[in-house]
Amino acid sequence: MKIFFYLAISCIVILGSCKNSNKTKEKGFVINGKMDALPPSSLAVLSYKEKGTVVTDSSTIKNGEFLFKGKVTSPAQAYISIRHGEQFPEKSWNRDAYSFFIDNTEMKIISSDSIKKANIEGSVLSDQSKELNGKINPLRNKIQKLSREFQGKPKDAAYMSTVDTIKATGKNIEAIAREFIEN
Repeated sequence: MKIFFYLAISCIVILGSCKNSNKTKEKGFVINGKMDALPPSSLAVLSYKEKGTVVTDSSTIKNGEFLFKGKVTSPAQAYISIRHGEQFPEKSWNRDAYSFFIDNTEMKIISSDSIKKANIEGSVLSDQSKELNGKINPLRNKIQKLSREFQGKPKDAAYMSTVDTIKATGKNIEAIAREFIEN
C-alpha cells in the first residue's frame, strides 16, 4: 500500500513537471513566506533533494516575512521548518515544519502562527498533492487508529475482522489514488 502511495505521488510529480515550460525551468523558483506572531531571531529553513544531494537554505524572518530563490532541475518534495526565536520546538516530531512540492514557479506560503497550518499558493503539484492527501488521509488515520487499538491483542475473531477492515481500507486508498492519477 505504501509503495502504491509513493508511486501515486511520483506520478503527480512527473505529470506536473511535464506541464512546466522551458521558460519556467530557466526562471527558477521563488518562495515568499509570510508568518505573523513570531519572536525576533526567527528563521526559516528550506531543504529538498537535487540530483541526489540534500540542498539546505535558510532565511531570516523579518517582520514576519521570508524569501527563498533557487532553481530545481525537476520537481521535488521539500520541507520548510521554522525556528521560533532562538530554537526549534523541543521534540523533533513536534517541529514546526511544512512539506510541499517545490518546482520552478513562484509560490506563496502564508500562515498566522505555525508553518504546519500554512496555505501554499502557486504550486500546481502541491495543490494536487493536497487534494489527493485530503481524500486519503482520513482513511490512513482510520487504519492507524485500528492498528493501535488491536496492537498486542490476541488474534481472535475480532482481531481478524479488524485486519480485514484494514485491508479493505488499504484497497480503497489504492483505488482513490489510481482514480486521481487517471483523472
